[in-house]
Formats: sequence, structure tokens, C-alpha cells
Amino acid sequence: MYKLDLHIHTPASLCFAGEPDADFSRRLVSHTLDAGFQMIAICDHHCVDYVDKVRQAAENTPLVVLPGVELSTIAPQLNDVYFLALFPKQTPKSKLDDLLNNLGISAPNRGNCHFRVIGGAERIIREVRNSGGILISNHLDKNKQRQAFFPAMIEEYGILAFDLKNISYQNNLKRRFPQKRLQCFSFSDAHNIAQVGKKYSIAPLADCSFRALKNLLNG
Repeated sequence: MYKLDLHIHTPASLCFAGEPDADFSRRLVSHTLDAGFQMIAICDHHCVDYVDKVRQAAENTPLVVLPGVELSTIAPQLNDVYFLALFPKQTPKSKLDDLLNNLGISAPNRGNCHFRVIGGAERIIREVRNSGGILISNHLDKNKQRQAFFPAMIEEYGILAFDLKNISYQNNLKRRFPQKRLQCFSFSDAHNIAQVGKKYSIAPLADCSFRALKNLLNG
């Protein structure tokens, strides 16, 4: 069992609430280690500029830092569809930047939480998987309008992993979709260091690695 927070923002997100400083990455790693985490993921809005900084700060520590990005798009009858895209630990930043370019995310929109990828969920899912990543849907239980999109996310798009605002909502999902091997988490969505770990999940991974996480999500 491993303690995870796979939804952490840095000053690369324009909506970051803390004061950026040269020591941010080291302080983030220290904070997560002190809180007993074994794995975190950096998921800024449409941006990967802090991935290398945090990975470097975690070198020679037991903390696994997964590179990631939070992607937003529009779907039928739903203006805000969010995904956490996660990648193997050593994925080079250049490959992540290629993904953002392929999704049409230009420099002015890097870090912008209001930007929406054109092409809908299908485009995001295709491009992320082609780049070797895995996907977790997030924010979908936030209100009734978004909750109504769960069937499409599960049945049409094949997404079975969710970062829930309220982890108790997983009981509703498992009753509605008893034949699906859903994986439900609740991460912090931290926008400053103090928020990291306010929500987290304990996951039954075979080991503390991206491959083990992928195996869990794929059932």
C-alpha cells in the first residue's frame, strides 16, 4: 500500500495561490516526504514547466515524482471536462511538450486553467495514450451536471479511474456500474504547498512505480 497525491500544482499554473520562489521544488519535496508520501504527480494546467525542477529536487530521495499535466476540454452538454494525464517517471520534458503542441496548446495558454483543448475528450485520450500516458478523470463529481457525464466517460470513452472531490461518491459509482473495475481516488488539487496532502489516497500497488499504477488502472 502506498500513499499518493497525484494532483499537485506549482507556480507554472497561473492560478497557483502561493508565492513562487527559487526554493519551491525543494520545499515541496521536503513537505511531501515529511507527510509520508511515496508518490506524487505534478499536474499543472496545460503546462509541464516545473516537472524537471521537482524531479531534480527529489533525486536521491525515496519520493517518486511522476510527470503529468491537467488537461481541459469541452464535451457535448458539458463545458468543463478535466483529465489528469500521467507519464512514466523518466519521461523527458521534450516529449511532454510535444504532446501539448499536438493538442494545440500554444505558449500563451500554458498554465491557463481556462483554456480548453479543441477536439473534445476523444482527442485528449488518443494523444495521451499515444504518448505512453494514462488518464484519470477529475472533478466529475463536483455537481449534478458533471455527474450526469459519468456514463459517457465510462461507457463511451473507457475511462475507469477518477479523482473525486468527495471520495464517498465512489459508492454511488460502484452501485451504478457494478461490472466495471473502477478505481476511485481523492487527491489534493493543491495550489500551494500547504494544501499538498489535504486529500490523498492509499493505493494497493505492487510497487511504487508508474507501471504498477498503470496495471492498477487497467485492472
